Amino acid sequence: MLQFEGVYKFPEPQVPSTHLIYAVLGFLTELPGRYIIQDSDLIERFGDRETKKADIFEKYLLRLIDESNLSTTLRKESYEKWTSFFSAELAQLINSFYLKYHVTEIEANGNLVPPWGKNCLHLSYEIFQSGDREAKLSYLIGSHQRHAEENIFLFANQYNKAQLIHQLLLEFKCNNVVFIYPDSGRAPAPYRVAFEPTPELIERLCLQAFACIIPPEIHT
Repeated sequence: MLQFEGVYKFPEPQVPSTHLIYAVLGFLTELPGRYIIQDSDLIERFGDRETKKADIFEKYLLRLIDESNLSTTLRKESYEKWTSFFSAELAQLINSFYLKYHVTEIEANGNLVPPWGKNCLHLSYEIFQSGDREAKLSYLIGSHQRHAEENIFLFANQYNKAQLIHQLLLEFKCNNVVFIYPDSGRAPAPYRVAFEPTPELIERLCLQAFACIIPPEIHT
């Protein structure tokens, strides 16, 4: 088991310019999936308890526009309890991943995917090109910033996303990766994924409670 002694102060998680889109994809909710509406410019919306998360997401989007030389303007609107982000070009880019790499009706492990409809999709593992480790790390970073606290991810009514995170954590050789299912009949259904992070994920996800175990060569 990990031992906690001392604290190392991390900067914010870093995502390379070439993989910003994966951090953005990790940030998104899939409740119960992503609705693909033709010509829609809605990217994502955040609740009133997600102000800081919305600010981080906005930074990612602005970086993505700038560093990918996209010809678009990001629009941010706040109404009642929601903050929403809009850009037709960014929405089209994001939706293209869902349209191309969505979960099929029956997953590789044999679990049935609920028939939400052709316009309500979940991302599959196929979004990651073979051997592209940084894409997977960037997706974990974005998802962690939106859906986790330290070593526990929480996905309300997002079974497919929780399953993808579970698969990635196992791939990165984390110990004690546990997929916690909600009580039967509970709504919303809180799927949790707990894990014991590797030194690499402690640094990349900025897990301060675990910082003491990082070898000096990792963060110097």
